Amino acid sequence: MSVARPWLLRGLIVVLLAAVVALVLVLSGDDDDGTAADAVPPRIVSVEELREEASDSPFPIYWAGPIDEARLELTQGSDGSALLRYLPPGTPLGGAGETAVSVGTYPLADAAAATAGLAAQQGATVRSGPGGRTVIAPAEAPRSAYFAAPGNVQVEVYAPTAQRALRLAASAQVRPVE
Repeated sequence: MSVARPWLLRGLIVVLLAAVVALVLVLSGDDDDGTAADAVPPRIVSVEELREEASDSPFPIYWAGPIDEARLELTQGSDGSALLRYLPPGTPLGGAGETAVSVGTYPLADAAAATAGLAAQQGATVRSGPGGRTVIAPAEAPRSAYFAAPGNVQVEVYAPTAQRALRLAASAQVRPVE
């Protein structure tokens, strides 16, 4: 019986430590870190509603203007980020991720440095856009193109093809909602 006690004691210590770690994780919760769980659920908005949201936002919200027959799906994060998706006709809310053009606006501490870091990656495509905008399409995500914008935000343009993403991001069509 004295042989079993050290194993029992060790097992009890392991269980207690696991319980303490689990308790700490549960009690610490999720501080407002801007994760998807903190996002306002996606919703369909009109151009007028989008303008209202943009005027209330602490950061600019970028878009590609109206696109024929597409519905606007807006998702906002508690960190000020915004994702605007252009849903093709018949596409349900939250559906068709790869067929919808999307414009994301992400507030960053140093958006210019983060975007320049993408340009430094091997295989990145770099183009110039209006107003001196530098647009980068990283090799790892060729259907997305990024640029840093005033207000310390990074803008991502996603499209079904790499060429369309780069062309849109490098055009004056992608601009702040006014």
